[in-house]
Amino acid sequence: MTPVAQQQVPQNVAAQPAQMVVASRPAILDMPYMDRKKSTELASPADADYPVLQMQGNSAAALNFNMSTGFGFSAWQLPRIKLMSGGNPGFNKMTPEGSTVVPHFGGIILYVKDGRSFWSKDMGEGGGNLPPDCESPDGQHGRGLPGGQCSLCQWSQWGSMAVLNPQKSGKGQACRHTTTVFIAEPGSQLPTVMIVPPTSLKGFKQYLFQLASNGQRYIDVVTTFQTVTQQIGAFNVSVLTATRVQELENEQSKKVFSAAQGYAEMFHTVVPTQGEISTDGGA
Repeated sequence: MTPVAQQQVPQNVAAQPAQMVVASRPAILDMPYMDRKKSTELASPADADYPVLQMQGNSAAALNFNMSTGFGFSAWQLPRIKLMSGGNPGFNKMTPEGSTVVPHFGGIILYVKDGRSFWSKDMGEGGGNLPPDCESPDGQHGRGLPGGQCSLCQWSQWGSMAVLNPQKSGKGQACRHTTTVFIAEPGSQLPTVMIVPPTSLKGFKQYLFQLASNGQRYIDVVTTFQTVTQQIGAFNVSVLTATRVQELENEQSKKVFSAAQGYAEMFHTVVPTQGEISTDGGA
């Protein structure tokens, strides 16, 4: 596999001035747990339904221990779920046992992280088999070519996709902004990973803001995810919707917080592959 720094990139991809690049430490790791009271009349989930409410972070600790064996464990070996492409409703759920299509799913959000990935080639040109030319686990600092501060990079600007690939039109960014969500589903010992496609980012962030306006963190509620079909330009795409359906008791939130810190510490440097991004619901 060709190292990032040696890959061939377009001549107009200039490297920014050399600087030390360090992924930002997830804020959740430095946060103390804040006690809370329920703010709604919503029912609370049963501890028996969610292993994360029984193990108090033990699953995260066990996974971290097993990952230290050096076998190259990846977050993409966890159960994954993607929005259906082409505007089709529902989700494609992928586990070691195979893939199934489900109309909706739900669980407790453990960790949400932003990131960026840039490829000078599309998947059809072989980019899907290469690591990113430049990647940013925190969405702020890039490493590779061009590297540097993401907000200053030409490939993070709106409309840069058409500059990189004249065959594509629109206002898309050549450097893909990704939001990766780790979710504890009922009955599951390990989290499920979902990438929120660009067409769903606005609505998902609005949901998080709505929770905050009610004094709730995403770890304090059970969220149900569904899709709606929307026409964007000439294409039908599946757009993610999120709804709060249950609210955790304070002691339950405390257990989830412990697990969330463990998973944030393990996965804050995770960057999706091009295939993971490109096949997610119109991304």
